[in-house]
Amino acid sequence: MGKTYLRTLFVFVFVMVGLSKVQAQSINNVQVQVDGDDINISFDLKFKSSIQEKYDIEIFSSRDNYATPLAVKDGKLKDVAAVNARLTYVVDGATVFEEFKGDVNFQIVATMVYAPIVIDTPSKPSKHKKGSMVQVKWHGGIEDEKFSVDLYKNGVKQETLDANNEYGTYSWVMPRKQKKGKYKLAIQSDSNSSNRAFSPEFKIKSKVPFIVKVLPVLAAGAAAYYFLEVQGGESVTPPGGGESLPNPPELP
Repeated sequence: MGKTYLRTLFVFVFVMVGLSKVQAQSINNVQVQVDGDDINISFDLKFKSSIQEKYDIEIFSSRDNYATPLAVKDGKLKDVAAVNARLTYVVDGATVFEEFKGDVNFQIVATMVYAPIVIDTPSKPSKHKKGSMVQVKWHGGIEDEKFSVDLYKNGVKQETLDANNEYGTYSWVMPRKQKKGKYKLAIQSDSNSSNRAFSPEFKIKSKVPFIVKVLPVLAAGAAAYYFLEVQGGESVTPPGGGESLPNPPELP
C-alpha cells in the first residue's frame, strides 16, 4: 500500500474496553490519523479507582473481522499504567493493509490486569471480646477475581478463613476459645500473590467472667447492710440465722 492510497483510506473507530461497564469508562478522546504509510492511534487511558492499575492494550481492525490484534511499530502494549496520560500507537499501514480497499474500523481493548486491593473497613485499630464477630470489606483486583482471607497473629499467618471469596466482604465469628493477642486479616489475590492488603490491627481480649461481674454487686449489698445496722441503732438479724452467739465463760 502506498502513501497515496493511505490518504484515501476511510478510517472509523469503535472502542471497547475490557468486559465490565466500569472499565468501559477508561478510554476517552480517541483519534486516528494517517501519516504517510503509518496510522497513528491515540487515546487517553483513565484509571478506575487507583493510579496503580495496569492494563493490556489490544488494537483490532475490521480487515479480519477483529480476529487478530494488530502489531504496532511503537507503543507499549503490556502492563500499561493508567496514569491519565495520552497514549499513542503506530501501526504500519503499508504492511497491515496491503492490497486492502474500503472502510476500516478499529477496535481498542484495554483489559485490566492489575488493581491493588484496598481495605475499606475496618479503617482503624479495634478491640474485640472472644466469640464476637470481625467484618472486613475491600475493593480492587481484576474482573471475576477470587480472594483468600487469612488470619495473622503478631505478623505470623495462623490459618486461611476463606479460600475462594468473590464478594469483597467477609465476616469472621471467632471461636470462644480464641487466644488473646494482636491480630490482622489479610486479603490476597488468588491470581497474583503479591497483591495483598492487611486490615488494621485488632486485639482479642478475654470475656469478663460472670463471678467477676457479680462480686462487686454483692460487696455493695453487704456494705449497705452494715451501714443500716449502725445508723439504725437497732440490732438486725445477720444473714444465715437468727440465734445469738453464747456468752464466753467467766474467768475463775
